[in-house]
Amino acid sequence: MSLYLISAWMLTLLAAALIGALHGGWLAAVLPLAVMAAWALYVLLGRSRVLSSRAARLGIDTESQHAWVRELVHGLSAPTVAIADGVVTSANAALLDCLGRSHHDDPIVGMPFINLVQTDDRERVASIAVPVADGSESRTASMRLLRADGSVLRCHISALSLAEAPRITLLQLDTSADAHVSHRIESTGLHALVDRLEQSVFQIDSDGRCTFLSQAWERLTGFSTSESVGRPLTSLVHPDDRAEVDAALKRIAAGRAEPLVSEARLVAGDGTLHWIELRASAFVLSTGEPSGAVGSIIEITRRKQHEESLRSSRRHLNALLANVPGMVYRGLNDRDWTMEFVSDGSVELTGYEPREFIDKDKRSFGDLIHPEDREFVWALVQTQLAQSKAYQLSYRITDAVGEIKWVWEQGRGIFSSSGELLALEGFITDVSARRGAEEQAKRRLWFDARTGLASRAIFDDRLTFVLEHASFTGYPFAVFLVDLDDFAALNVRYGHDFGDRLLVQIARRFKVVQGPGTTVSRASGDEFAVLLTDFRLGGAPSAIAAAKDIVPAVSRLAARLNEALAEVVRMEGRECCVTASIGVAIGPSGFASTEAMLQAARQAVVLARATGPGRWRLAEA
Repeated sequence: MSLYLISAWMLTLLAAALIGALHGGWLAAVLPLAVMAAWALYVLLGRSRVLSSRAARLGIDTESQHAWVRELVHGLSAPTVAIADGVVTSANAALLDCLGRSHHDDPIVGMPFINLVQTDDRERVASIAVPVADGSESRTASMRLLRADGSVLRCHISALSLAEAPRITLLQLDTSADAHVSHRIESTGLHALVDRLEQSVFQIDSDGRCTFLSQAWERLTGFSTSESVGRPLTSLVHPDDRAEVDAALKRIAAGRAEPLVSEARLVAGDGTLHWIELRASAFVLSTGEPSGAVGSIIEITRRKQHEESLRSSRRHLNALLANVPGMVYRGLNDRDWTMEFVSDGSVELTGYEPREFIDKDKRSFGDLIHPEDREFVWALVQTQLAQSKAYQLSYRITDAVGEIKWVWEQGRGIFSSSGELLALEGFITDVSARRGAEEQAKRRLWFDARTGLASRAIFDDRLTFVLEHASFTGYPFAVFLVDLDDFAALNVRYGHDFGDRLLVQIARRFKVVQGPGTTVSRASGDEFAVLLTDFRLGGAPSAIAAAKDIVPAVSRLAARLNEALAEVVRMEGRECCVTASIGVAIGPSGFASTEAMLQAARQAVVLARATGPGRWRLAEA
């Protein structure tokens, strides 16, 4: 058409030019110009008609288009909504029924359509609701719409652009997907079989609301399945357990968690409390999209009551065993004497917690038996077990602080009906008071019974000797008096028993200053004394240090000791941090006696503590 018009225009212009040339004069110039003006006017008029027609199609008559679309939407039986620029322009009764809005006064016309869509699906709606030039194109997507009561409607939406109303898009809903999900269990033909199960089988949607419940639910809760469907599954869960179970079920229903196995309390219709075991896993559609969860509920009230009864019996048994002066055990028949159960009496007997023996990687009871007695113990027990007889024997053990104790043990093997040895059970008690009273008295002269450090008598004797010897030879030595900060407060807070065991742990940390020529003693309740005659441990070039090397060596040793003592002590599930104030007296000059030297160190402790915890101070001669 355009080629025809251009050809006609060129022929007309050529004819006008020939006529003007034949007549000459002004006609030769005016006639071609007149022809050009006439064609320009024709083109402008034609363009105006085209624009007018297009404007009418693009919405200048939008009111009539909306009216036509409104009649179309209300004439359809399927749930349908029309939107323009993302806003609802009309919706039929079928759609309002699906959304639970047929009896509401707040129509959705004029509302942005995405307000009706669950947040996660809004981008999907935007991608299909854009009008396209070709009205024949139809686009579909699965999504979730929000009902008036807050529940979710799963559906497929088909979007269609209309040639008669280009700016308007029709969205038609197919709710068969939601019905298919809701009745999936019933449609399998296994409904009757599921109802015969003892456990209650359930299905919930992504909001945690029940879409299916088997008959066992009525027997468990007293509520019928018809009145429970549509309600949250966790509505009957005990308030203390509800939040945790509800959150876990919603994560599974959204496909964001592994299958759930949980125990909770459920309140039945008559107010009785039941313990239940709830198992659930995600329900996934054939498209791979998560669509709620399925699972089972079984009552475990009797099991929980039995467990509580066992726990109560165990508490009574533990209370009884705690008052027995010794250690009750159950273990295996191996050379390590691996333990499966140890009573709390192990702390008093051995100085170790029961859990340290149960975890074989930490400590073996066989390691506590004196090396000279290990073969004797093994041989005697095996001889008695071979005859299925009880065994009784006495032997020595080494406790946590290195003290040797005489113990008496009585036990027997536990055999199966087929004669297989399953375990050893018995009782061990301390008989050191009866066997070895003289040896124990002798040891107390040399070592502190609790910490295993040198006794105060030994320390005083060595200090007296070193002071007298150094006064003739001039050899330097040092005394550290270590006083634990606020240790009395720990005794008050946790008890003296705990404080004594804590001292054992602290005494082990004096290893950082123990070397040749070093004596460490527990001077009093929470006070320790260190006699140092070899300064090489502090970095001095020789054991007998020069005057210029003594103070730096002492300073390094005091700092090292303070650092070791300040480390956190973990014991009996508690964490304690103990600091110490240290007074250091350097001999022999200026001190007439050991008492004078210790008194000077004690005054230095007071000055050190005044500057803050974990400090040391050099005493003045």
